[in-house]
Amino acid sequence: MKNTVIECKNLSYSTGPSGVYLEKLFSGWGLAELLKSKTVVPPPGTPVASLLARGDVELGFQQMSELLSVGGIEVVGVLPPEIEFITRFSAGIPVGLKDNRQKLLAVKNWLDFLVSSQAESVKRRHGMNWIVN
Repeated sequence: MKNTVIECKNLSYSTGPSGVYLEKLFSGWGLAELLKSKTVVPPPGTPVASLLARGDVELGFQQMSELLSVGGIEVVGVLPPEIEFITRFSAGIPVGLKDNRQKLLAVKNWLDFLVSSQAESVKRRHGMNWIVN
């Protein structure tokens, strides 16, 4: 992957936590200066995948769930295990719902569904791995 990043004409990655992670990774490889001039920062709200689809960049990094929703690109795979970055999503119930039993139950039912086996195939189809602990 390091050689691919070095040899590409230009690249892009998201500006959130995964982008911060990639900047640290590239810096650790001694590539920060080299990549400064060839990194295209996506405008706010613009998925990296859309830059790839338009041909604005040759190489893009973004969460799989966001890549799979955009046509016109080839997803070549995930980062190798030794450098992968896992994003875990969590959920909570607002304390303000404690006095509204109907809404509280609706939220609890929704969260139960999200961690059920019924939702597993949908999450996988959209590029999300099934991790519950």
